[in-house]
Amino acid sequence: MDFGRIPELWMNAITKPAETFKKEKKNAKLLDGVIHYFIAGFIVGLITTVISIFLILFHQIPNEYLSYGAGVIMLMSIFYPIIYPVFLIIATLFLACIFFVMAKILGGKGNFGTQYYLWAIFYAPIIIIINLISLIPIIGNFISLAILIYALYLLTLSIKEAHELDTIKAILVWLIPGIVIAIIIVLLIFMLPNVLF
Repeated sequence: MDFGRIPELWMNAITKPAETFKKEKKNAKLLDGVIHYFIAGFIVGLITTVISIFLILFHQIPNEYLSYGAGVIMLMSIFYPIIYPVFLIIATLFLACIFFVMAKILGGKGNFGTQYYLWAIFYAPIIIIINLISLIPIIGNFISLAILIYALYLLTLSIKEAHELDTIKAILVWLIPGIVIAIIIVLLIFMLPNVLF
């Protein structure tokens, strides 16, 4: 992998997605996708570490966390650049497996590595962007939501390219699991109080 071209690749995947996915399909490797997510997770981890240390130094830690002690919190925050990439890779591999199974059910022809890589080249930078924008009070959440909606458009294009599916089927690849997960979450929310009490 040519690390020097990552910023340009990320920019092209976000601004010229159809063209970039078509071009990058032949370069797609699972390991390269993992590397993209590792880089994004590391950067987000660093941002979180810097913010945590800043909050500790300027005594902005909420009272409920102060019982742990500033030193412990600072020590824990140092591990964010390690924890975030690992969590991000595991989470994206899990979701990619679900998308891959759905794509195959709907007649997709691509392989897992291609699908994962094409997803990684646009979603890795979006994770970083959302993490930074969410720091902006109030309006940051609205901007982040708009970016996530755009990310679904990019996800559709990447699945379409990876699996040679039409647009409707590419949407169904992520929409059906999304609906199922939402239903499960709603059911758990309503059932959990009944189980606990």
